[in-house]
Amino acid sequence: MMADANSDPDRTSEDVEKTRAELGATVQALAAKTDVKARGRDSALQIKNRVGQRLTGAAQAMRGKTAGAVQKARQRADSAGRSRMAGTARQRAARTRDTGDGRSSQQVSRCRR
Repeated sequence: MMADANSDPDRTSEDVEKTRAELGATVQALAAKTDVKARGRDSALQIKNRVGQRLTGAAQAMRGKTAGAVQKARQRADSAGRSRMAGTARQRAARTRDTGDGRSSQQVSRCRR
């Protein structure tokens, strides 16, 4: 005579353990849903993390823009400095131009004063 599958004690014990585990998980899920305080903390933590990520991204973007602006400003300052130095050199050259008598135009203008 064959034993019925439902009457096997080992199989029944396995089914009971499986059902207990599923029931335990279901109870934990229900308890988590009803724990308003914990859900509020979880929600606040998620929002905090999202805001932190956005701020980090914005800060990195601003650093990149700032670095570009600083580089442009330095280039402009260097260019303006070179132009000013070239202009000053031309002015000096014009003031100290040789007048032909061995004196510079600057020396001549001092004597006229």
